[in-house]
This record gives sequence, structure tokens and C-alpha cells, in this order.
Amino acid sequence: MNNIFTKTALLLGALFVIAACDGKKGDVSRALTSETANDSVGMQIVKSSDGAVVLTVDPDFSDKLKDAAFLAGEHRGEVELLQYDSVRNLTVTVVKGGLKNNFAELFSSLEKNLKSDPVLKDIRIDEMAEHSMSYRFTVMGNNQTAYHESCITIANLNAADKPVYTVCANSSDMDGENLNAWLMSNVRFSFE
Repeated sequence: MNNIFTKTALLLGALFVIAACDGKKGDVSRALTSETANDSVGMQIVKSSDGAVVLTVDPDFSDKLKDAAFLAGEHRGEVELLQYDSVRNLTVTVVKGGLKNNFAELFSSLEKNLKSDPVLKDIRIDEMAEHSMSYRFTVMGNNQTAYHESCITIANLNAADKPVYTVCANSSDMDGENLNAWLMSNVRFSFE
């Protein structure tokens, strides 16, 4: 099992610490709500505690938010949702942060950090809009296993504090294209 608290989450955690609104963290419950979707396949809908991020998963996924083996201890409070599918070695992580500066600066800084990190390979910025960015990359593990990652970073412009969410899917078993397609078809945001 790989440590799924990925490079992106660490980059974003650093950005959010720097850019956090007044340096204060909100008192947000980390509990997940889950409900069975109304379909014959047994898919489930898993939401962040504030309901902003909605993830459709199959029964192979399980909640790993409280599993220390999956999460770096110093970053536990920043993670809103953490799901793992052992069949596909697929992890989905949601990180929520605040924003003090404008979105253009955040996305510019994120893109610069991604492109300047020598550990990251095959970096692709798929879409950059005024308040969202989708991107993907590959990281080689210690055992020379390629871990593919696909992410969406988006701001909730409807909320007073304009929180920024980053959703990342990570897998060593799925190739980058299939992983990206999976993420794009299984995550949505309630505020869009």
C-alpha cells in the first residue's frame, strides 16, 4: 500500500497555509455522509461533511479518513474525504482550504510548483478557468512503480469565505488517461 497523501495535497497544503484566510481554520466536522444511489449497480454517493464535494463510488471503495496508514499525521485536519478501492489501488482525497489572495495567483503558483518539481513527470494542465483548474501527473515510487494522479482544484464562489477544494485520484494500477476519465465522470460539486 502506498502513502496516498500525495504530492499535490502537500503542495496545496503549503499553499493554503500561506494563503489561509487570517490564518484560521474553520470548525468543520470531518464526518462523511453516505447514501446509496438509486441505481441497480449498487453505486454509492459519498459527500464531504459540508456537502460541497459529491463522489460516486462503487462498493469496492471504503472510507479511510481515520486510517493512519493512509494519511500523513500532520495533514489530517486538512483532508475532508478519503476513499480507497483496493481492487484498483485507487485513492480519492479531498482537501479543503481557504484563500486570501486571488484565484489567478493560486493557480499560477500551483502550476509553477507542479512544473518545477523534479519528482513529478508527465505534467498536464488539462483546463484552467477563472476559478478552477484540472491537471494530472505521474510520480515514480521508491519501487519504480508509476503512480498516476489526476486532480481538480476549484473555488466555491457562492460561499462567503470562498473555500477552495482539491480532489485528487491516485492509482498505480490505472493508467493516466483512464484515471482522469474516472475522476471527471465520478466527482461533482454541489455549488456548480
